Amino acid sequence: MAETKQKKFGLNSIKAFYTLIITAVKALIATAVAEVKAAFGSALEYKGSVADYDSLPKEGQKKGDTYNVVAAHGTTPAGTNYAWDGEKWDPLGGDVDLSNLALKSEIPTDYLTEDDLEDYVTDESLEEKLEDYVKDEALEGFLKAEDFEEYNETEIQEALKGLEGQASA
Repeated sequence: MAETKQKKFGLNSIKAFYTLIITAVKALIATAVAEVKAAFGSALEYKGSVADYDSLPKEGQKKGDTYNVVAAHGTTPAGTNYAWDGEKWDPLGGDVDLSNLALKSEIPTDYLTEDDLEDYVTDESLEEKLEDYVKDEALEGFLKAEDFEEYNETEIQEALKGLEGQASA
């Protein structure tokens, strides 16, 4: 059967047919891409700047026409772009004042390193220092072993439990 078609149409005719189909498909794709770009690629069309909101066109504008409004309008900041949405001028956003922010060159670069912090107290070292203080310094000369000679070990344990209960309450 392939031989019959080849004889009937010839090999060149089949190649020409496929070339024609490929060319037609490419043309359809190019047309579709152009239509999509036309529909979506230019949703906003910049028309220029006006001095203030009242200077925006009142007639003849098309959906997507966009203007920069130099002066502030109401709560909308100066430099806001307005786009015509088909019914009204819609503010798209304005200038943002960044003057109160630091420039990169103004930010200090001489931060403390771990070596710089070596002499500072950490949570662990503070806990150790407090334990040492309580053991060595705070109780030194305040409580002496002979102060407890009259108490037996059970009484001391009960007193400590009472203190723990008070501390956790």
